[in-house]
Amino acid sequence: MLSTHLSEHMSALVRLGAQIQFMHSMASIAYATFMNVGAGSARHAPAFLLGGSLLFALLHYGVALGFWGLANWLTAIAGVLMASGWAIMFFAGRNIDL
Repeated sequence: MLSTHLSEHMSALVRLGAQIQFMHSMASIAYATFMNVGAGSARHAPAFLLGGSLLFALLHYGVALGFWGLANWLTAIAGVLMASGWAIMFFAGRNIDL
């Protein structure tokens, strides 16, 4: 709803934050399947995915609302958190026999 009342450039920032947050939230829910088939250490991945995507989205929402400028170093931290979640899932799921 926020993106409809903003300029095109700021609207794109809000949509990007929302899309990243949505995709990583859905991936966190999907990890339950991997945990049920034997990837017990995958239980740590959602914390990284949700934390990183929340930080990423909040940074972009804040820029769109005019609270602050886009801090590239915070965006990089959010990216590392999200990538860590994917790496945890990769390494936890490599021993699953389907």
